[in-house]
Amino acid sequence: MACEFVAASRKLTPFGFTQAQASHEVERLRALWKLILPSENVLTRAAQLMATHNLSFWDAMIVAACMEGSITRLYTEDFDNSLKQSTGVEIVNPF
Repeated sequence: MACEFVAASRKLTPFGFTQAQASHEVERLRALWKLILPSENVLTRAAQLMATHNLSFWDAMIVAACMEGSITRLYTEDFDNSLKQSTGVEIVNPF
């Protein structure tokens, strides 16, 4: 539920609702509910990646999960390899 909230909240940016506000609201929810999946580390890293690399929420979740799982190579056509320096995840376009 927290993941969908953050993803959907991006649509509210034109109305002044920021990603910082969305992250703050998720923190409030985490204080009330037990987070099972994704792990707290993945959710926190995804929020950081969204802020620093302008990734969509779901793209940030994929990279954050790779980081958490010590995955060093991700095959996708959706990113360039500029993330490797800060995340340690090499992005390889298979095409």
